[in-house]
Amino acid sequence: MQVTAGKTIFAHARGHHPPDGDLELLASTQRPGVVWEANLLIHLSVLHALLPVPGHSALLTQGVRTALQHQRPDGGIPFIRDEDTWVTATAGTALHAAGATAPVVDLIARRLVTLQHPGGGWSYTDGVQLTDVDCTSVAIEVLHLAGPRTYRAPIRRALGSLRALQDKEGGFPAYLAGAPSEACMTAAAANAYSTQNPSLHHEVDRAFGYLDSQQRLDGSFPPDWSSSRLHTVCRAVLATARHPRTPHSPAQRIISRALNLLANSQSTDGGWGQQGGNPSDALSTAYAL
Repeated sequence: MQVTAGKTIFAHARGHHPPDGDLELLASTQRPGVVWEANLLIHLSVLHALLPVPGHSALLTQGVRTALQHQRPDGGIPFIRDEDTWVTATAGTALHAAGATAPVVDLIARRLVTLQHPGGGWSYTDGVQLTDVDCTSVAIEVLHLAGPRTYRAPIRRALGSLRALQDKEGGFPAYLAGAPSEACMTAAAANAYSTQNPSLHHEVDRAFGYLDSQQRLDGSFPPDWSSSRLHTVCRAVLATARHPRTPHSPAQRIISRALNLLANSQSTDGGWGQQGGNPSDALSTAYAL
């Protein structure tokens, strides 16, 4: 949808009339009070694309009102409505690691089960139809921590949704099969697979092979959605550290290069920055630790 909106905006700028089918598709995303896929950036791009098209004044007015419902006190508007499912799943793993009681983790797991899509995956918030590897992987981890037997069925369905996305090189894309794989998503999926029995170690080994091929000599990976280069490094180390490592194996190489990166990039104040030479920040330092 974002590409269609962009194409339409460019067509207007060049004095061309966009295809009627594209305009109908864009208009179909607009419903009073609803942000399509909870993505305000796309919502506003669609409004921008439809602005020069006659007959859409009521739709545009309502679309602006919908966007303004999400305006923050400082006047700004976020690019997505929220990411409640992603944050809930991430909180589940963090609370378990911090020693939260079983009922606390189980409460989060039960909430996640209600948000699982029929295909087995999860999206970043409720009301979003497109599932992603990131949220699905962390949700699997939470369900496993809460009780692998209790949540056996949703875990099995979720693993099936991941398996359908892994490419022949062992990597995982963010959303759709056939899209370019990403190191960050592959590390996330490997973490999810690592919670399971040895029957899935083949998928894990293939994922490690992909991560090994993507890791740079300095220990970093290609950019992901996080501003911190240590985000993917952290997730790759978490995944590989759960498996026995033999000398010169992909897992061993990934960890060795990652540790060298951390040793060579720590700031004099004891922290780490988002990129080399950047001031230390709390999140990058947490990834490093």
